[in-house]
Amino acid sequence: MKVYQGTTDCAAEEVGYDSGRLDAVNNFFARMIEKNIIFGVSYRPARKGKVFAAASLGSRHYNNPDLPMMPDTVYGLASQTKAFAAVSIFMLAEDGLISVDDNAGKYLAQFADAPFNEITLLHLLTHTSGLYPEGSIPVAHHIGAYEHIESEWEKSGDDTDRIAAGLRGGMRRKPGEEWQYCS
Repeated sequence: MKVYQGTTDCAAEEVGYDSGRLDAVNNFFARMIEKNIIFGVSYRPARKGKVFAAASLGSRHYNNPDLPMMPDTVYGLASQTKAFAAVSIFMLAEDGLISVDDNAGKYLAQFADAPFNEITLLHLLTHTSGLYPEGSIPVAHHIGAYEHIESEWEKSGDDTDRIAAGLRGGMRRKPGEEWQYCS
């Protein structure tokens, strides 16, 4: 299987990493691709602030195996970013710089007014905000959340504030009453 190499800052050995282990990484991912567990992968590890490897294998799209995953392929991470945001917020809380019990309106002006002013950072992190989940905002013809937000952008002429547009759907429940996945 072809391995595409990307740009690095240094050789693996310069940061104390055995470059021979990269062959094992590539072989592992190649086996996963061959077994159809994943369709493609890209990785870029760093140590001591320096990228020592950058490579990709497989396809960037499951429907098009001839479209290779490249080390610089840009693709949507979608909800995977929630884990990074949550860890960052909890690190700030651990350092005493914020509290997860703070009202979201302290940091996001769109949450400053009722009925959203009771939503805390913890509610947002745990999907207990009381906001409507995607696909169920109660607007005409049961359009999905993204269609609703697009419609609200068009009405306001402001296509930069996705949060305000999404909040125009209102609240489903009081914060903390139920778990409901919501982006």
